[in-house]
Amino acid sequence: MLRICALLVFSFIPLASFGQGSIAGVITDGKSKEAVIGASVIIQGTTIGAATDVEGKFLIHNVAAGTYKLQISSITYKTHLISDVVVEDAKRITIAAQLSEDISVLQEVVVVSGRAYDTDFETLRSIKESKLIIVGITSEQISRTLDRDAAQVLRRVPGITIKDNQFVQIRGLSERYNPVMLHNVYAPSVETDVRSFSFASLSSNQIDRMLLFKSPSADNPGDFAGGIVKVFTKGIPDENGVVVEYSTQVRAGTTFSDFYHQERAGGLPTGFNNGFYSLPSGFPQNASSLQGTDLVNAGQSLKNLWVPVKGTAFPDQRLALTFNRKFNVGNVQIGNISALTYSNSFAVFAVQRGDFTETNNKPDPNFGFQDIQYNQNTRTGFLFNWAFRLSPSHNIE
Repeated sequence: MLRICALLVFSFIPLASFGQGSIAGVITDGKSKEAVIGASVIIQGTTIGAATDVEGKFLIHNVAAGTYKLQISSITYKTHLISDVVVEDAKRITIAAQLSEDISVLQEVVVVSGRAYDTDFETLRSIKESKLIIVGITSEQISRTLDRDAAQVLRRVPGITIKDNQFVQIRGLSERYNPVMLHNVYAPSVETDVRSFSFASLSSNQIDRMLLFKSPSADNPGDFAGGIVKVFTKGIPDENGVVVEYSTQVRAGTTFSDFYHQERAGGLPTGFNNGFYSLPSGFPQNASSLQGTDLVNAGQSLKNLWVPVKGTAFPDQRLALTFNRKFNVGNVQIGNISALTYSNSFAVFAVQRGDFTETNNKPDPNFGFQDIQYNQNTRTGFLFNWAFRLSPSHNIE
């Protein structure tokens, strides 16, 4: 009985299959007459369809009798519609279609970009192409460190020694033999009688790149013996915002210990002289030529700041406040970076002094004593940088 039922079921399957029709055809290019490979042929309104083979042919099986609309599409061709495709039971209908190219004329696309100088790749490329001896460091490298100011950044450059945590010495020569340039312009000196630049007053997050030239060239100043340090700060920031950085440091043997200093003025914590340390208004301009009573009177007119005052060495403080702003005025992009840096540090050093004279090929001491040196460094720096991007190839900073 089961065999008879199964035989009856399978006998109706061919009948049902033969009760449906199919759609076949070939799709070619309307211009070259070549076969279109991979074109999609779908009965519109359904998910029934097929794709053309390497000869442009397709075949859609088991389509119920009725009238349909075919949609033919392919990349770079216009979508082609064929209406009134009549399918009859147990019959195959064959169609032929030619596709037209979908050609659209686009306007010229120009991609313009400025060269990024603050990357490791760009610095290495510049050093490789240059015939000079150059060492460089970029903001990309600085971002991977914990350096707080430019002095700490320069410690990573070979051949450089940082004196007093702020001045640069190249090849063992003092700071006066190593000019510093900000954006190819001489940086201001922080001392009246010596050419020097305090790198501790420049925060590391404001640096775009720093280049150290150790050999002369026609495009660099010739008044150096050790090297030239060129510092380039950031121009137009990436985004608007305010960056606040604060850090403190405890020095072993110094912090919270006794600290002797001279009499202080009210504005000393800011690093600026409010007139307390200025010379008296009537002090002679040429004091070296004074003699006798005039010399005594000039000396007595000065403030007596030689008596040490006992205090306490507090932890070192450092604060950096940076404002980043960019905006557009017409087609000109404008950027501003305003940065304020402040640091106050204490240090106590044990100093041993001695003088010797050679007698019979043996050192004969003249004097020898020990001293304690108390140093307090207060630095306040301000950077106010404007940048104007007139076009992708023209910047003013």
